[in-house]
Amino acid sequence: MKNVKDVLLIVGNGFDINLGLKTKYKDFIDTINVPDGIDEIILTNEPKKEFVRINDSPVCNNRLIMELKNLHNEKDWVDIELELGNLARTNFKTLPQINIKKDFTLSIEHNELTKAEYVELKKQLKAYLVVEDIEFKDKFKSNWVNFKSTGISEYNFNVGGAYHTLRSILCRENIKLTILNFNYTNTIKTILNFFKEGNDVNMRILNNRDKVEELYVHGSINSDIVFGIDESEDIDDEYNYLLKSFDNITLNKNINRILDENDEIIFFGYSLGKTDESYFDDFFKKQCIHNTKEKSQQKMIQIYCYGDSGYHDIYSRLRHLTNKNFNKLNQNNNLIFTQADSFISSNNTKK
Repeated sequence: MKNVKDVLLIVGNGFDINLGLKTKYKDFIDTINVPDGIDEIILTNEPKKEFVRINDSPVCNNRLIMELKNLHNEKDWVDIELELGNLARTNFKTLPQINIKKDFTLSIEHNELTKAEYVELKKQLKAYLVVEDIEFKDKFKSNWVNFKSTGISEYNFNVGGAYHTLRSILCRENIKLTILNFNYTNTIKTILNFFKEGNDVNMRILNNRDKVEELYVHGSINSDIVFGIDESEDIDDEYNYLLKSFDNITLNKNINRILDENDEIIFFGYSLGKTDESYFDDFFKKQCIHNTKEKSQQKMIQIYCYGDSGYHDIYSRLRHLTNKNFNKLNQNNNLIFTQADSFISSNNTKK
């Protein structure tokens, strides 16, 4: 009998985007309408209310959201977490100055107001993602019903490379799959529940579907979400609430240990970006060390990317994470780059 192979699938926002969800920060910002400016905020000491804004919409008078919206309009894109880091390093001095009126005797610091606006931003993002997640679940089930009526094999169910990558892993023999999910949505749960209901008749999927462990790194829309910047950012202590490590719902399992325990590591839709750098910094440096040539330490590392620009971005990040020792990483491991929507053709794989 073959030994069980430990496989780790790491998914980022590109996984959900590939499935058709509009989960780019740009998509979220595009849904927000804000006025040209605001004149004043009235503070109140009512229970459970940190401040009351001039109109009824908490979004419209949120300076932080307004600033992100303006940045988006200037660049036609925005990475909210990167911009939060940029704003925090300047102590949010670029936020609009407003007239704060108090209806009670209590001083309020600039940081308190900024924190309340950050909490509101996170709340709005979560609400947006809940809607996207529900729409995906309904559409996925509807597409499957329509597809099955054609009588074509399950393998041709065309919902993107993300779905087929997960399915192809579950079709293997003698594997134990762990999923590190950097998203907040339930898309993987939706697909796994779909398999558990017996919709796909592949016997290996039927055997493997209950052996999957999914770990949310930054929480989920089912509870609360961790949203912010990497702890490597140099910011004042008063803004520590912005750090992902500050939130106690961040995955408390040792990610380095999880990376070490798995023989094969697959990244799908995950950019290895700066905002999560601390999770993988040690791992990639370790995989460059000469003694990783020992059989027990070698890894198969497969990274799905989108087009030549996607490959270039991932390559640049790996050069950074390995202290410009990409060749050593490549030599000491089985490193494979695959186009995200080309899971069938081996011609789209780079080694």
